[in-house]
Order: sequence, then C-alpha cells, then structure tokens
Amino acid sequence: MHLRVSRNAFDSTFPIPFLASICIMLLSLASWAQEKSTPKPAPARKSVLRHPTPSVNTGVGKDPVEEHYRAAETFQLAGDLTAAEAEYRRVISLALQRLAAIRVLAQDDQQALNLLQSAAVADPSDVEAQMSLASVASRSGDLTSAKAILSSVLAKDEHRLSAKSLLGNILFMEGDYPAAADQLRTVMEEGSDVNAAYSLALTYLKLNDLAKATNVFDEMLTSMGSSAELHVLIGQAYREGEQFDLAAGEFRKALALNPDVARAHAYLGIVYLLQRGDAALTEARREFEAELLRNPEDYSSHYNLGVIHLKQHKFALAEQELSKAIKLLPDGPDAYFYLGRVYLEGGKSNQAAAQLEKAIQLYGSASKAAQPAHEALLKAFENLGRHAEAQRESETARELGRGRPSQPDPRRRNSLAQERRPRCRREIGRMEAQARRQMA
Repeated sequence: MHLRVSRNAFDSTFPIPFLASICIMLLSLASWAQEKSTPKPAPARKSVLRHPTPSVNTGVGKDPVEEHYRAAETFQLAGDLTAAEAEYRRVISLALQRLAAIRVLAQDDQQALNLLQSAAVADPSDVEAQMSLASVASRSGDLTSAKAILSSVLAKDEHRLSAKSLLGNILFMEGDYPAAADQLRTVMEEGSDVNAAYSLALTYLKLNDLAKATNVFDEMLTSMGSSAELHVLIGQAYREGEQFDLAAGEFRKALALNPDVARAHAYLGIVYLLQRGDAALTEARREFEAELLRNPEDYSSHYNLGVIHLKQHKFALAEQELSKAIKLLPDGPDAYFYLGRVYLEGGKSNQAAAQLEKAIQLYGSASKAAQPAHEALLKAFENLGRHAEAQRESETARELGRGRPSQPDPRRRNSLAQERRPRCRREIGRMEAQARRQMA
C-alpha cells in the first residue's frame, strides 16, 4: 500500500472558509460522540461541578483551531485574503489531524491515513500533519511512503530531530542498521531523546557493537536513574541482540530492586529457553510460575509453561496452560499449534485436528511457519482414517519444506515473548516523565 495524495483534493466549488467551518463542526461532533461513549461515574461528576472549567479568556488551554479560525476571519474582514486563506487551511489541517487521532485510537489506521493525507494537502506548510502522516504510514507498514514524507520534511528542515528519530526507526525496521545508526546518533548529538537512545542502543547491538550499546544504556541509567523498569527494558534489548548473559543479568537486577516488577520473571524464563533450550526447562518453569503469581494474565508465561509441560509429557497441565494462553491471545497461532500437539500425543485426534486447522488458518496455509502444523495435522488425519485429507496435508507440508531450515519448530524467537517495541516506547516515555517530575 502506497499513499496517493491528490493535489486537487481541495479544488472544489466550496469556498475554503466554508470547508473550515464544516471541519470544526465535524470535530465538535466527533468529540461529543467520544465523550458520550465514555460514561463517567457519578462521584466524578460532582467533583467537576465544584471545580468549574477555566474560561477561555484566562489564557489557559486556548484551542489552536479556534485561534486560527478567528485569525482567518480577522484577515478576511481586513481584506487580506491570502493571509485569511492560509489561516483557514491551517484550521482544516488541524481539525483533520484531530479526527485522525480519534481514528488511530479506534485502531482504524486506514481512515486515519485518509484524513492525514487530506490534512497535508489542505496545508502543505503544516509539518506536524506530515509527521503524523509518516508515523501512521510506518505503523501501517508502508515504510516507503513514510520515508518519502520524512525525506521531504528533512529537506526543508534538516535539524528536525523528530523526523530523524522516526526515520532512524524505519531504517532499523528495514534492517539498514548502519543508516539507522547515523540518523539516531545525530538525534542524540543534537538533542536529548530517550526513545532515540534506546533505539540507537538496539541498533548497535544489531551491528555487534556491544561496547557502544552498553555506553548508551549507561547514559540512560545516569540520566533517568536506576529503576527496576529500566533494567527490564535494557534486558529486553540485550535479549533481542542475543546477548543472553547480559539480558539475564539485567532482569536479575530488576528483581533485586523490585521483586514484583512486571514481566521480569517471564523474560528471564524466556532467556533461559533461548540460551539453553530443553536443558533449562525446570529453571525456566520456575520463572514462569513466579511471574503468574504476580501477573496471572501474562500470555507468554502461560504459553511457555504449556510448551514445557508438553515436553515433559504432562498433558493435562499443558492443556490447561495453553487454553489460558489462547483466551489471552486468541489470534496467536503458536498456542493452537501446541495445544493440537498435546491432543495428538494424548490420543485425542479429533480435538487435535480442530486446533491444528485453527493454527494453520492463523499462520496462513501457505506460510512456511505453518509447515509443522501441516505435518501434525497429517498424523491426526491418518489416525482418524481420513486418508485423502492426510495426503493433501502431506503434499502441502512437502511443498512448504522446500528450502526451509531443518529445525521444524514454529516458535520463532520473537513469538516466544509476544512483545512489540511500542511497549518499550511507552515504558520509556512513562519513566522519562516520572524522572522529570522528580527533578522539577
């Protein structure tokens, strides 16, 4: 999907001021609908009555959309139509950006992209609209369009650090680690951005430059202070960079600072499995069980416990843990695959077939990751005497196996944790805000 922005998007028979008024009306309706959809408890309503909202005349909380609209009207009355048009275009752009933000919250990225495209066309000088468009495009997987937008922004302002930071992250996602490091290093040299620092450290790890990555993490610990949460994040980075000893050390530091810190036990268990495989099953199991005492709805702990119990032929316990994992992440194929294996090895071929077919559906039937599921389904069909279907699965598995790595295990390293980097970004932002409040 590549973004197509029509420069004629606002060439219409409707005057710009009319379009600005319509945008404000739509924005008001959207805000009203959002408020109506979020009920407020009665006690909070009483509290609001005791503390009235400050007047817009106090100078606090002025609305930029209103301000630009009034400026546009003033210029129009004065006969400066060029300046009035520029202000009206900014009104349209700001209003569309707000509507797009609502669609992002509703996880409707396509509609958000459409609104942001229109915002960028309405006011080409609004850099924030272009930045938002690039951000949502990258989030939607359209890295080519996002890079083009950011290159355009940087061509006009080469010192815009937010554009360099986002471009660095996109280059990282594309696997162009040297170029990503160049962008992120510039952000660090010209400003102070903790998210960029974390991304830069990850990039150094991908480039096998452990010393530079460690230096960045040391700077983060100095600037933000040592905390259990930050050590967990650093441990995640080391794990992603396959520095398992260092990752385990960071998770242990986190637990020493706060035995109840979220996810540290689970991440430590995952590191044990990644580092030593089946030789670490007992040790890893203890970590996952410790995590569930503190966080009973942790998907990765239930999932990995299920796999461990399967390997130890404890089928009832494996079924219990994997069923819980599926409830927590119904769209994750791995838990269905292993639950199918549990039923297959326990002699329940009908139930095995149902779970394996679901796993294949979620993997994508033609995906190489689905090959072990096809092979297991082949065995289930043979046990059930469904030989034609077994033959079909055999042919599919054989086709997918061509050129495939020899280890038939769908547990990709990233899927073990089921983590995403945005979680790290949110945690860093929260800790940075906390550090600033403490310094204020």
